[in-house]
Amino acid sequence: MTGGNIRDLMLLMQSAIRQVDDFPINIKAVNRAISDARDGTYRNAVNFEEWDKLATVYRSKNIPNEEEYRSLLFRRCVLEYRDVDREDNPIRWYDIHPLIEGTSEFQSALNRRLTSNE
Repeated sequence: MTGGNIRDLMLLMQSAIRQVDDFPINIKAVNRAISDARDGTYRNAVNFEEWDKLATVYRSKNIPNEEEYRSLLFRRCVLEYRDVDREDNPIRWYDIHPLIEGTSEFQSALNRRLTSNE
């Protein structure tokens, strides 16, 4: 998993720590923390019509200047990344939050996009 943000990482760590009685944190606790965050935060933040928009962002790495996409960005379902190119010009791209990628709803929307474009 790449991307996301530090706040989410800290929340995942806290959740995983609460799952164990002793250190080190085991993989079961980590997976449970990821699942809880995916289901409790991100799956519930996306309505049915937005899954296809997320698949569009995932494929294009861009967001149209439309309210529905900005709403996904403000809810951290879509993340903005910044870098510089070889000439030190700033570049920006977008992608879905990594926890969303593992949801069945997103995978279904992505499959719909793939089959409709072929």
